[in-house]
Amino acid sequence: MIQPRAWLLIGGTALLGVAASVWLGLGHGGAWVKPLGNLLLAPGSENRTLAGEPAEDVATFSLGSAQFSSHSDFLQAFDLMERAAEQGNAEAQFNVGVVYYDGEGMERNEAAAAAWFRLAAQQNFPPAQVYLGWMYENGEGLDKDFSQAARWYRLAAEAGHAYGELNLGLLYHRGEGVPQDLAAAREYYRKASDQDLAEAHYQLALLYANAQSVPLDYAMAHALFLKAARHHHPDAMFLIGYMHAMGFGVPLDGKEALSWYQKAGEEGHAEAQYALGTAYNFGNHVERDPSTAYFWFGLAAAQNHVEAQTALKALNATLKPQQIAVGEQKLLRWHKKVTFRRSLPDPAHLL
Repeated sequence: MIQPRAWLLIGGTALLGVAASVWLGLGHGGAWVKPLGNLLLAPGSENRTLAGEPAEDVATFSLGSAQFSSHSDFLQAFDLMERAAEQGNAEAQFNVGVVYYDGEGMERNEAAAAAWFRLAAQQNFPPAQVYLGWMYENGEGLDKDFSQAARWYRLAAEAGHAYGELNLGLLYHRGEGVPQDLAAAREYYRKASDQDLAEAHYQLALLYANAQSVPLDYAMAHALFLKAARHHHPDAMFLIGYMHAMGFGVPLDGKEALSWYQKAGEEGHAEAQYALGTAYNFGNHVERDPSTAYFWFGLAAAQNHVEAQTALKALNATLKPQQIAVGEQKLLRWHKKVTFRRSLPDPAHLL
């Protein structure tokens, strides 16, 4: 089995201590992400009318969404959207809820968001059902209630909504709001995985990697981790590297392990960054480069990775000033790159 913490061996030689982010299949302690983020229209909804709804209401709603998505005339766009919501348009109700939930362009109001999500959810609008379930699960704007979270996730899952399936699976996995049932969790993960949801691939892979409700199957786990990794899932990338480092279901290959740690580290995975720092510090499967080790340790340390903080302190005491300067320059370039990425417009706002 993949253990939560193990001494990483490459070619029979102890390389570094690595915390495999497995949590024995317990997931992340909550639903992975919100269902749609800042996307204000459900996929395909712009061309769909609701039964019994006047055509002019749909036109008004579409105009409001288009204006808000481009961030122009926000208040006018929101007014149009809210009027459509008050007329009973479920998609508009959901979108108003998202605005209040995210607090973009106006003060965040969880209670108002929950109220609008409830109106849309009661009209069987799956994205709103998932958001409402999320708010019950996490006690945002509502009293925490796992049973209510399971209820709303189930309704979304029955409609085929991937995040409803995933989040209900997580509740079954942990036994929150429903009896713990790994077989049921696996089935919901599978349904969401069939819709190519990265976190569902990952959670399903953990079951196979840890022989939970299924026989141990590293080959299946590796295949599912790869599917998640194609969506830049950092934990999946890290565990692919870990499997290559340990020879779990794949050839033992230290260089391949480090290439996956590199991918995970670039996605911000602290344990992968620590692994890379250790590799460059000792020259394991890469040319020894203390400045690059300083860089990777620095990234992990900034995320409160205790071993990386200790390693960085020890390395700092041995490096020459020019080596530290090179490492600091690497960190500066990294942070500038990350800041630039975050300043780019959210693609959802361009739809």
